Amino acid sequence: MNYYDLLKLSPKASSKDINDKHRTLAKKYHPDINSSKDAHEKMTKLNEAYEVLSDKNKRREYDNKLINDLQQQKLKIDPNAGRTVKTGWRHGSADIDKRTEKAELLRRKAEERLKTEEAQRVVRAEMAQKRAEEAARKKRHDEVKTDRQKLIDTLSSLISENDFKLRKKEETKDDLHNAVKVLLSLVKNNGAHMQRMAEENERRKRINEILALVKNNNKDEMV
Repeated sequence: MNYYDLLKLSPKASSKDINDKHRTLAKKYHPDINSSKDAHEKMTKLNEAYEVLSDKNKRREYDNKLINDLQQQKLKIDPNAGRTVKTGWRHGSADIDKRTEKAELLRRKAEERLKTEEAQRVVRAEMAQKRAEEAARKKRHDEVKTDRQKLIDTLSSLISENDFKLRKKEETKDDLHNAVKVLLSLVKNNGAHMQRMAEENERRKRINEILALVKNNNKDEMV
């Protein structure tokens, strides 16, 4: 008879259950109260059981020893029963193996989840980089487009002004007027050409020269 049987408790009993049961049995079997011949012996065993089970460390050692004893007894009956031993409060080696397999399965799932999260993080980072590059490209395109539009507006203004002077039959330089019209046509009809022209210093210099000529011509007419 083990200590749990002596105290008439389940191996899963709490510390409070152990204290209460020992107090109840002590009142029943204490030699001062119980006059039976085996009262003293039974009380001694009850105290021994209570001393072990009321201490956490002693109880843990006792439980382990009890499990080993039960397993050994089972193995003596059936040598192949090592994986099917079960007790009232602990699982046998078969259940231990099941818990080990379950823990391994959980570990593998955790690793797969981490790998999936890492792959998703890489994809998100790549997408964020692509979005940033696209935003930068669009910004550069808009800047070039803005410069191009400014130039178109300037050239259009000059052509309108010269056309007005031609209608008024005022003196103007036809070659210069035609050059501005050709330049405006190139700017409007070929954005890629304009972008290259904007990036090349020589072409910018040529545009500035044309604009300067027009401006000087206007000043001469005003004088």
